[in-house]
Amino acid sequence: MSKIRDLTVQVASIPEKEKRKNQVGALETTRDKVRSLTAVAKDVANVCATVAAVNDATFVGRARQALVQAGTSAKQLSMHIAKGGMISGSKPADVLLTALNERVTSAATTIQRGWSGLIQGYANRYRPLADVAGQIGLPGGPGLYRALSQVKVLEATPPMSAEGIRRFNAAIDQIRSSVESLGLEGKAGAFMVAAAQGKAAARDLLHPEVVSFLDEHPAVWGLLQVKL
Repeated sequence: MSKIRDLTVQVASIPEKEKRKNQVGALETTRDKVRSLTAVAKDVANVCATVAAVNDATFVGRARQALVQAGTSAKQLSMHIAKGGMISGSKPADVLLTALNERVTSAATTIQRGWSGLIQGYANRYRPLADVAGQIGLPGGPGLYRALSQVKVLEATPPMSAEGIRRFNAAIDQIRSSVESLGLEGKAGAFMVAAAQGKAAARDLLHPEVVSFLDEHPAVWGLLQVKL
């Protein structure tokens, strides 16, 4: 009789063992996801610390705020697991894991988009000057195009080290030195960019810097588009 009872207990315990097995598997899956997100968060934090030294990198603050929120979600999830919370099919655990994923992703996206926008900003600022230089045949034009290309290469991956920042600063310095070699700075530079876009005002032709530049480069007259 006892053997039959023992067998009944063993059979009855099978679903519970399977349930615990499923819980352990779900717990391991959750921990793997958390480890992966933690690695991403560490990379983002590293980039934030590195890029913070760059002027106009205002997006770093938003990325750091997202990381703080991610840290809160990670702590809450850890406490939930420590208390023996169900992992598989547990709404609180699923919500916390989703929140953690969204906040880490937000931080990473903010950094990537912010860095890309920063690089594109330099291209948008100086590309018109390079185009004008090419149109009027200034010798420094090709150098500016090369400098812009060097900066563009840095767009895909935000720097994670001092060496990355050094390369970025060197590329920006090259752009600035190339612009200086064009003689298209100040009022004359602004006028030529506006003229290349058909937006220059005729009154600007009277400005001393513009007059001096046109005297040095008479071929520019044939390229001017101004508003009367």
